[in-house]
Amino acid sequence: MTPAILDQCTAGAFDGSVPFPETIKRIFNDGVEWYSANLIFGVKTYYGADLSHYQTPWPDWTAPQIADQFCAESVSAAIKASQTGQITYKEFLGRIADAGVTYYTVHLKGRKAIYFGRHGDSFIEPFPSA
Repeated sequence: MTPAILDQCTAGAFDGSVPFPETIKRIFNDGVEWYSANLIFGVKTYYGADLSHYQTPWPDWTAPQIADQFCAESVSAAIKASQTGQITYKEFLGRIADAGVTYYTVHLKGRKAIYFGRHGDSFIEPFPSA
C-alpha cells in the first residue's frame, strides 16, 4: 500500500475530486483488501491482504452527534443520495451519523459495505453493479 495514494483518495473524497468508484479502483490497485471508516475518530484505516495497515485522518473533522437508535432505512437513503451525487461525502457522513452509524467497513473483494450502530445493529449494502 502506498500512503500517498491512500491520503489522496481520502482527501479527494472530502473535496469531491475523487468519486467513490475511482477511489475503489485506485485503492484496490494499490493492494487494499478492505478499509474501515470511523465517524468518532475521523479516520480511515486501510488493510492489505497481509493485514498490514495504514491510517489516514479526515481533514477538519469534528465528531458528530451519533443517534442512539440505528435506522437502516436512513442509512440506505444516505447511500443512494451519495451514489447519485445529490450529497457530498461529508454530508453522507453526517446523514449516517444521524442514522446511528458509528463506523463502517468496505470490503473490496466481497463487494459490500457494512454499517454499524452503537448497539450492534448493522446494515449491509452490496456494491452497485458496474
